[in-house]
Amino acid sequence: AGADLTGAQLAGMDLAGVDFSQAALEMAWAPGTDLTQADLTGARLTGANLRGADLSGALLSGAQLWNTDLRDADLRGADLRSTPELHNAWLGGADATGATRCESARDRPPPGLLGEPVFDPGC
Repeated sequence: AGADLTGAQLAGMDLAGVDFSQAALEMAWAPGTDLTQADLTGARLTGANLRGADLSGALLSGAQLWNTDLRDADLRGADLRSTPELHNAWLGGADATGATRCESARDRPPPGLLGEPVFDPGC
């Protein structure tokens, strides 16, 4: 928890269930990485590449996702509450079935922006 992994090369690794809460993961290279059930609460993922990563069931509440590449990622069942920067992430092709995201009207992007999937409100 709280580790500095800025720019880390994590592509294709099995990091299922790892505690990355409050970690600095800016510009991390992690396409295709298994982050199933990982705790990324409050993690700083600005500019990270998580394209095609498995984030199913991951805890991303409060994560900073500015310019994060989540295209084709598996976000099924992920907790994305309190992630106001999600609309600035690349989400084309992501599967967010059952993911939870609470947002205010001002945080909600126009439909189809960056290919954003539809989230279950759950709040």
